[in-house]
Amino acid sequence: MLPAILMTAFAENGFQKETLKLGHSEYIEKPFKPGVLQEKIKGIEIDNRL
Repeated sequence: MLPAILMTAFAENGFQKETLKLGHSEYIEKPFKPGVLQEKIKGIEIDNRL
């Protein structure tokens, strides 16, 4: 499966959980700091190595 990071300004209760159930690897709420995106990418890289 291709990793996907969902970036959204939509932060309704339960939305993050639903997007992860649908197959997104990570979820980030906008606005976010560049370091957060880098951490999410590194996490996906580590998960894909396992």
